[in-house]
Amino acid sequence: MPGAGPLGRWCAASALLVLGVGVEPAFGAPGGSGAPADEPHDTAAGPPEPVWEGAIGLIVRQGAAYPGSALRHTGIRPGGFLRWGPYTVTGAGGFTTRRNIDLDRGFGAELLRTDALRLRLNLRQDGGRAQDRSPELAGMGDIRSTLRARFSLRWEPEPGWVLTGASSLDLLGRVGGYGLDAGVSRQWDFGHGRRLVLSAGLTGAGGGYMQTWHGVTPEQAARSGYPVYRAADGLRSAYGAASYRHEFGREWSSYVEASASRLVGPAARSPLTRRAGTQGLGAGLAWRF
Repeated sequence: MPGAGPLGRWCAASALLVLGVGVEPAFGAPGGSGAPADEPHDTAAGPPEPVWEGAIGLIVRQGAAYPGSALRHTGIRPGGFLRWGPYTVTGAGGFTTRRNIDLDRGFGAELLRTDALRLRLNLRQDGGRAQDRSPELAGMGDIRSTLRARFSLRWEPEPGWVLTGASSLDLLGRVGGYGLDAGVSRQWDFGHGRRLVLSAGLTGAGGGYMQTWHGVTPEQAARSGYPVYRAADGLRSAYGAASYRHEFGREWSSYVEASASRLVGPAARSPLTRRAGTQGLGAGLAWRF
């Protein structure tokens, strides 16, 4: 965007990013891309962090049509981020900043940052679930989209290792309940913008959230033919992922990833669960500015 200042570029790019910002996909790990939202970064190397920066790109993902579905879904959508100091607006995708700092989806603010710890607050849209996404959901009705607040804590005990924990809450009371996730990841940096990240983790949720996504009410049972099922709180899924990032100079960034996840506990026992285990693939290419 030649000739445009930081504010002008921020406003122009926001129109594209809002198409994908913060929407929780119906498949994959908590980060929605098959990899967790938090990944290691190197804060000691490289030039000083710029005051503002951004990236715009396209992302392709394939995974289960919804958690527990036996059918596959492939989607293409815009992704990227805009960062101004500690504030960010981040769309779908696994793109990182120039200094390899990971960003959660949605509108976020960094509340605390030290060499080893980071605490963030993000507001993100939970996109809900449409029953026409899969014939397996016929008669179940739609799950309304809502706004969630997500607190995430990231601890890097030593270079290359990261432990994460996060909790989210439905601010509008549409889906109900809360969600929790915890993970660990390991990064290898090969230089010249090449990085490999392996990660694993667990997710869980309260009874309200579990019932909305995995339960079947008497009304839904009458329409869909599924038996009535009350989903209790507890663990929801376990996941593992591998992602590879490659930067082409300072202006282009790409990644590919593969993931596997499995529903556990009340989610796995739901009559909506046709296949508890699933795999996901994703790739993205972004232009940095």
